[in-house]
Amino acid sequence: MPIPSLFHVLSPWRRAAQRHVGSFMKTRPERIVMFVLTAACLCGAAGCQSSRSPEGSPAFSELPPEKPKLPANEVPASNWSPSIQALHPIKVYWEGGNLVVVQLLRNGLESGKYVISPLSSTGPMGHFAKFTPVDVEGFSPLTKIYDYERGQR
Repeated sequence: MPIPSLFHVLSPWRRAAQRHVGSFMKTRPERIVMFVLTAACLCGAAGCQSSRSPEGSPAFSELPPEKPKLPANEVPASNWSPSIQALHPIKVYWEGGNLVVVQLLRNGLESGKYVISPLSSTGPMGHFAKFTPVDVEGFSPLTKIYDYERGQR
């Protein structure tokens, strides 16, 4: 009967040890991740507790009021040129490459000046009840200006 080698004798214990170490190695990264996440949550929760008293911080009502947001195509009054200001607009907005100066809003109708720049590649846009050329001082002679009236946008 042959004598078993040392490898064959220790083989069952070695396999069991490898299984145990192998399963531990598989769960070790999971344990590390859970530990890190738990520590982050605890530190985050502890950081939420502020040492400042609420009386020392300004109340929401004491903050400066936020300016109302304008539509994307509307021109803020701070950017109006003196020639536009002389028209006494209610609002000014871009329509394609043209500038619309609204002077009156009443009963669903919008009226004012429609300014077509010589650099604009688009003509008047939309349907107008009234669209007549006018001369207005303060603009380039090549700029076309019209009195217009149409349904309010």
